[in-house]
Amino acid sequence: MSRKPGPVHPDVISRAAAFLLLSDSRSSFQIEGERPPLDRVERWGRAIGEAGDVELSLPELERLQRVVIGGSRFVTIGLREVGGFVGERDRLTREPIPEHISARSGDLPDLMRGVIEYEQRALEGKVEPVIAAAAVAFGFKRTCRGRASWPGFRLA
Repeated sequence: MSRKPGPVHPDVISRAAAFLLLSDSRSSFQIEGERPPLDRVERWGRAIGEAGDVELSLPELERLQRVVIGGSRFVTIGLREVGGFVGERDRLTREPIPEHISARSGDLPDLMRGVIEYEQRALEGKVEPVIAAAAVAFGFKRTCRGRASWPGFRLA
């Protein structure tokens, strides 16, 4: 005989969602090989939880960036204004040995505008939200390769 579950208190659902979000946030950093402090993981989880509440735009991405960073004392909020690469530097010459070179900083406003416009058109065109989100996430990663972050945005 199967037993149907009764109503679940909203607090239980909220706590379960918070736990899963924190676990997912930790996994995201682990995939990138990073070990951020717990408060940053919690802020990342909060930003992920808030994403989608407001229409995607550069100001909204900057707001979410502030949530993750927790303050802008050492980091300038917004699109990066310098080049970026993932890799190492030669020990003697200090020349970069890149594994990945980010998009040129001067191209970022147009690239980001394209990702944001795609998201708006996809949702207006009745593309399934999960598919639209996956395509937007791919666009972010391909645009600037933000490490556990948004492309072109500084989160370090």
